[in-house]
Amino acid sequence: MKSLGIDPANGKEMFLKKDGTITYTWSGDEMVIIGDTEPDAQGSFGFNLRYKNLSLFASFMYKFGGDAYNSTLVTKVENAKIYEENVDKRVLRQRWQKPGDNAKYKDIKNQDGYTKPTSRFMQKDNEISLNSITLGYDLDSKFLRKYKFGLVRFELGANELFRISTIKQERGTEFPYAHSYNFSIKINFN
Repeated sequence: MKSLGIDPANGKEMFLKKDGTITYTWSGDEMVIIGDTEPDAQGSFGFNLRYKNLSLFASFMYKFGGDAYNSTLVTKVENAKIYEENVDKRVLRQRWQKPGDNAKYKDIKNQDGYTKPTSRFMQKDNEISLNSITLGYDLDSKFLRKYKFGLVRFELGANELFRISTIKQERGTEFPYAHSYNFSIKINFN
C-alpha cells in the first residue's frame, strides 16, 4: 500500500488509498505496484594488470536502478523487540516520540503487532562488490633455469572483500557474507 510516512501529529502511519483519500488503516484491497525489482543495469567488470614479475587480477559485480523491499527495517527497526533482543540505534533515535516529530518510524508505543507491507520500506537497490582479487608473483627466470622449473608462481587471493550498497540490511546468519582468503604455489617442471 502506498505510504505517506508517519503522521507528525500522532506517530501513526498514513496511507494513500487508490481513490486519493488518506487513511490510517492498512487494507490489502488498496495494494498497488510500487517500484521495479529489475535493475536498469547489472553485470561485472574486472582487470588484469602485469608489471615485471607481479600480476594483479580483480573482478567486480554491480547492479543499479532497481528497487527492493527492505525487510530488515521492518523486522529489526520498526517492529524491534526491545525487551527481548539487542536493537539497532535507529529503533530509539529515528522514531516518532512527540507531536511535531518528523520521523521514519512509528511511535514505539504503537506496536500493534505486525507492520504491513508499504512503500515506506521500498528503497533504491544499487550495489557494487569486489568478488575476487588475486596478487601473483612469478619467480625470476634465472632461478627457474638453474633448478629446471618451467614456472614457480605464488598467489595470494581473496573473495567477497567488500560490498557497497544503498540498502543497509542484514543478509542473515544462514548465508552471511563470507570473506575467504587463499594462498597457492604453482610449479611447472621442464
